Amino acid sequence: MGGRKVCKGLSTDDKITAERYEKEMNALLSRTDLHSVTGRQAAARLFNSRVVEIFYDDCLPSTIRIKIPWAPLNPSQFHYLPCPICGTFQYSVIKSLVINFSEFFIVICSQCGMKWRNPIPDEEFLVDLYGPRYFEGRYDGILNKQVGIGDSTDQDKQMRIMRTEEELSRWIDLAASDPQYACLSPRDSYEKPRRFLEIGGGRGYLQAAAQSRGFSTIGLEISPLGIRAAIEKNLLVFPIQLDEFCGKYLEYAGFFDVVAFFDFLEHVPSPRSVLTMVRQIMKDDGIAIFRVPCIELEETPKWHLADHIWHFSDETIRRLLDKEGFAILDEPRKSGRFPGEDGQVQNMTYFVRKV
Repeated sequence: MGGRKVCKGLSTDDKITAERYEKEMNALLSRTDLHSVTGRQAAARLFNSRVVEIFYDDCLPSTIRIKIPWAPLNPSQFHYLPCPICGTFQYSVIKSLVINFSEFFIVICSQCGMKWRNPIPDEEFLVDLYGPRYFEGRYDGILNKQVGIGDSTDQDKQMRIMRTEEELSRWIDLAASDPQYACLSPRDSYEKPRRFLEIGGGRGYLQAAAQSRGFSTIGLEISPLGIRAAIEKNLLVFPIQLDEFCGKYLEYAGFFDVVAFFDFLEHVPSPRSVLTMVRQIMKDDGIAIFRVPCIELEETPKWHLADHIWHFSDETIRRLLDKEGFAILDEPRKSGRFPGEDGQVQNMTYFVRKV
């Protein structure tokens, strides 16, 4: 029966040939070291060309190929990451991704179902990736749905200003109606401005809206374009990452009433380290607010595979928060979809406090 199945798949009526191909296919299936796009050349030297064609074109996890011309890669500096929840390297590949002719994999943890991209590219690639062209969001073909954000036209900017101000108004309304959100009021009971930190704020839309409402704000951003745009808004922005900020500029813990990071956690190599530092710099009664794209636990990621390291689901976010000593206030809020309003990935906003 097996021979006839292979015979049909190979479009041959020769049972002997089909059985030989089936044997080679089973041998190739056992060679896990060849189960990648880059293994095809070696497989071609060992197996029949028709077997190789079927295996790499039809049997391997689907492959996406992306060219990011402004961000070269250095494969010698790649490194692999374990699951941030379980700490294990026990995972399987569900999708192959080729960026600038270097191969990456979308993997799934065998224990908790967390999905992420391995390996992690070199630091220089990440610096180049988040340069000015990342904010243009105007590319051809599949790259348009895989990299960056649309934030270049006046219409884009006005839309972001409007949506950010609406979002902040909802937070302040929450503070007025529910005591557990009291720190979202711009001023405390002594009429002192509450301290607001935005991490990875891009052009500073959220920080600007918070400052205009009366918060005392600080922003962290490493993109030169984002830093320049934030400074033009008269915002206080540190051009450093969170770990350096915590190590050099905060002399004690429990400084901020509100810590916000939107579309940030999925980009960083260590989301647990970020949450640990956020917990350290928050006041005991403070709130952290963050937005992440969430897929279903059993869903295969489709978009932003090039710049998103982590592909969270609501279940894996909850496990991660629990490990880092956070509790979710109420239920997360749906915050739009991407790519575009009819996109296939749901953004979710979480309000969390220390346990």
